[in-house]
Amino acid sequence: MLIISKWRLVLIGAAIALAGIGVVSKGSKESRLSEVAMADPQVITCKKLAEDGPKDNAHIILTDFICSPYYVYEGKKSSDSSNSAWTKVWIPLIPADDPWSKGYKAALLLGGAALDNYPPPDSFSVLLRSSNIKSEKSLGQFVDKKEIQGIIVNEIEMIYGEEKKLLTENYNFDPSKAWILDEGRTLSNSIIFFASGVLLIIVGIGAVAYAFVRKV
Repeated sequence: MLIISKWRLVLIGAAIALAGIGVVSKGSKESRLSEVAMADPQVITCKKLAEDGPKDNAHIILTDFICSPYYVYEGKKSSDSSNSAWTKVWIPLIPADDPWSKGYKAALLLGGAALDNYPPPDSFSVLLRSSNIKSEKSLGQFVDKKEIQGIIVNEIEMIYGEEKKLLTENYNFDPSKAWILDEGRTLSNSIIFFASGVLLIIVGIGAVAYAFVRKV
């Protein structure tokens, strides 16, 4: 018969309870997000979002944008850049009718030095964050999209860490004024997170208590 030692059981119980707290925290975020986002997305242009924000519905389908070729990604490096394993990517989105966007489209047609030497946009107010773009190759396919579905997550998240540092160093970028679009995100049922989290906390606390009262 396998008997788990007292302190190992305490550690297991504590780990389960901490996992439960994490799930409850996730549920809290989803609950806050559901207060500003609806199940059905609104269609909004990049220019309108940059100027006015998402208003009363943070769940959007974004149109009329250009993906800046100057982006930041997180992931494992590879000798073959086309096969690098990205975990997240942050891409500035510029309104399609912005002067920078018009110049960039012209540079794309010319190619060569015109494209290589085209400068990054001076500033931007819409930042795409994606966990679905896994490599430079998939990014190349993504930038041809005409619409992007996702949720503006400013209510629960912010830009921080190395991505904030790189973006602020290379752009006239104020993180507090940027709209963060989490690509592909939809609303989740916060009740499921709360119920699952509470259950894990109860099980974890129960395991810890049992470790101290059992007789071996």
